[in-house]
Order: sequence, then C-alpha cells, then structure tokens
Amino acid sequence: MSSAAALERVGLARERQASRLRECGVSVNAHMDARVLQLQVRLDEKGQEMLRDARERGLLSARGQHRVLRVARTIADLSHSRRVRPQDVGAAIALRPEATLAGLRAA
Repeated sequence: MSSAAALERVGLARERQASRLRECGVSVNAHMDARVLQLQVRLDEKGQEMLRDARERGLLSARGQHRVLRVARTIADLSHSRRVRPQDVGAAIALRPEATLAGLRAA
C-alpha cells in the first residue's frame, strides 16, 4: 500500500470514528472510556471468548482489555466494518507485547 493510500484509509477511518462517537463526547477511539466502550463495542460470542481466554491466560488486565477493545474498534474502522469482529479482537490481542511473549503473535 502506498503512503498516499494509507493516509487516505486512515483519514476515512477517523471520519467514521468522529461520526460514530459524536454523541459520546469523544472524537477518536483512543479517547473512549469504559462507559463509551460498552456502548460502542458489542462483541459476538466468539469475540467475548477470545477476550476471556486472553484474560484467563494472564495476557490482559481490565485496563488491557479496554485497550484491546479500543484497538479492535480501530482495526474494524480501517476495514470499513460497522461491528468489531472476532478477527479484529484477535489482531488487537496479537499486537500486545504480552501476546508476542506468549507466542500468540500472528505470522
């Protein structure tokens, strides 16, 4: 992907974030607190299972879980997805340093 294409993709994702989050008083996913996360990120059973598994393996604290959800929401925005899908959660978990140490980083 060229730099120009990446810049355009990020710009469009930020526009989607701002539009979706306007009512919540924030403009980007990074500023979502726990309350806004609950409203904006609804996981299906598989996504919930992935978070639960990472938490039980000691890879995520409550704060780490919130960070993963914010990153997963951003990954979904970059993919033009209205919902956070299990693959978005998996990608966000794989980006965590703890996941790298545990050998969970995606190849």
